[in-house]
Amino acid sequence: MPVAVEALLATGARAEAGAVVEEAAGALAERGAPAVSAALDLARGLLAAAGGGPGAVEAFTLARDRWQDIGRPYEAARADERIAAALAAVDRTRAAERMAAAERVYLGLGATTDTARCRKLRRDLDLGGIGSPGRRGYGKQLSPRERQVAELLAQGAANQDIAQALFLSPRTVEHHVANVLHKLGTGRAGTAQALARAEAEAGEVSDDGPAPGPSSFPGSDR
Repeated sequence: MPVAVEALLATGARAEAGAVVEEAAGALAERGAPAVSAALDLARGLLAAAGGGPGAVEAFTLARDRWQDIGRPYEAARADERIAAALAAVDRTRAAERMAAAERVYLGLGATTDTARCRKLRRDLDLGGIGSPGRRGYGKQLSPRERQVAELLAQGAANQDIAQALFLSPRTVEHHVANVLHKLGTGRAGTAQALARAEAEAGEVSDDGPAPGPSSFPGSDR
């Protein structure tokens, strides 16, 4: 069921994905099997995450706990990975902890493909390395990846443009955009001015110009 929900969400069919979850919840209500309940929680988390709702982390956590209780470490790690992605924009320390936990499980299981995916997502989200509580040194300043996103936002790039320019997933871009706007204290329309002001305040603007980053996005004439 989570696979079907994820496939529907990938095509933008959120209403249909919601219908699948509701139908499954009704059909499985009487069964009560832990694995079935975990799959349903995971599907609910996917649906909540797609809608930007606050219930994603809770649903993914329920799924992870159920998988752990029945001795399914791989599935529990996948849920932890999703928890980390959902938390990245709001609680980077917890997100880093959950991502590191997932990576450790993958390493222990010899799941090389999953380990590689987890590491890529960790880098994309600027969550630091395994065993690390995250990159805390940036504080209110933009991380290198956030700086790239901010520069594209300042050019008027949409999230899809940013995803293509930086080879990131749309969900990852959403996290970065949220972080950038929060740190700069502005909306999308004011990104250019806020970025210039932040650079000036940090003493980052020099005769050589700002730090290197993407100079344009697909379709831009700037």
